[in-house]
Amino acid sequence: QPPTITCPTVPTAGTDAGVCNASVSFLPATFHDNCAGTSVAASSSLYHNSVFPLGQSNVSYVATDARGNNASCSTVVTVIDDEDPVITCSALALSTSTGLCTSPVVL
Repeated sequence: QPPTITCPTVPTAGTDAGVCNASVSFLPATFHDNCAGTSVAASSSLYHNSVFPLGQSNVSYVATDARGNNASCSTVVTVIDDEDPVITCSALALSTSTGLCTSPVVL
């Protein structure tokens, strides 16, 4: 009989400060089998406690028992950019042209 496996539900994560990715921690998949010797492994390069890029990433797990029966599940990790942009403005001091109340400005 194949093992049973349950993937975690992962909340949406905001990007880490100053970068376009997020360190996301969540529990790995849980599994159960009627016989001892079952193991679970992530079948994708990203898994719990990884740094995820902006957007959606699939995380898949496979549980395999001692007889080679397996079961799989997957979950989606969503990373959103929730950091406001920062703009720096410099002071601008101008002198007017002689006899005029205006000055040309080139930005």
